[in-house]
Amino acid sequence: MEGEVTCARLRLQDDRSVYARVQWTPGAFTLDVSDGFQAWSCSPSRDMIEDRASQWDQSVADYLRDVRSRLSEHQASSVYKLETPSSNEAKLSWTIQRAGTTLESRWKLIKSADSKAINCQILDFVLEADTKIREELKNKTRLFNSMKAEVDKYLEQNKRLVQEKNQSEEELIRKFVALLNSKKAKLRELQLAVPTPSRRSSSGDDDEEEEATDREDNGDEEDDDQSSIRMAASPSQQSISPKLKQREIVPESPIAPESPSTATSLKQTPRDDSLMLRSSSNYTSIPRKRKLL
Repeated sequence: MEGEVTCARLRLQDDRSVYARVQWTPGAFTLDVSDGFQAWSCSPSRDMIEDRASQWDQSVADYLRDVRSRLSEHQASSVYKLETPSSNEAKLSWTIQRAGTTLESRWKLIKSADSKAINCQILDFVLEADTKIREELKNKTRLFNSMKAEVDKYLEQNKRLVQEKNQSEEELIRKFVALLNSKKAKLRELQLAVPTPSRRSSSGDDDEEEEATDREDNGDEEDDDQSSIRMAASPSQQSISPKLKQREIVPESPIAPESPSTATSLKQTPRDDSLMLRSSSNYTSIPRKRKLL
């Protein structure tokens, strides 16, 4: 810390501002304060600093650390005052919060014999600091612009990649849809080419109906043939005497009287003539198919 210089603008309680320039040395410091017109200085010895630190129940290093934190830059938690009890003296004080208690540190300043020199030193320090800050700001601005340009380039690249991705997805979707439609058409063709179980059963029913119709036609033809054979029988069979016919007649058996139980069952059982007709009849509603000779 030897020879290190700091300068800070301190805002006083009465809305005025003063500049505090401090040169820090090991175990001591030199303080110059200026309001722009007058300048005051203070150069406490190490004994004075040790005595002040003992009053605060602190070590010299801790006390100097607190003083530096208050004079290197303005602290909003502290209240700064500059009192001028006389034309040659001034008192600079600031408050410190410790363990819920507000403490005040105060140093006595003596009016500088060359206020102009102190003001020039403070002004040079401020200008040099301003130059450094401007240079740093310029570097930061240049770095920011370069980073912004790089970010813009990456954003543009990202936008282009997103567009290419969307185009690729659309192209893949179109190809997939075309392939899917072709596969569906091929499956429909295969389904039409291969008979399903329902179609096979319907074709089997048609074949059975045709066979039944053919059997009925064959039966009718056989009945016609038998009729023609009976008609072509010999006349001797047709000229049989009535007496022989009477001999051939089988006498009817006497009808036994109905028992009461039989009569009751007959009365209870209804007669379904339509069922008998349907069971004995060879009629079917299926149109007959005639074979072509």
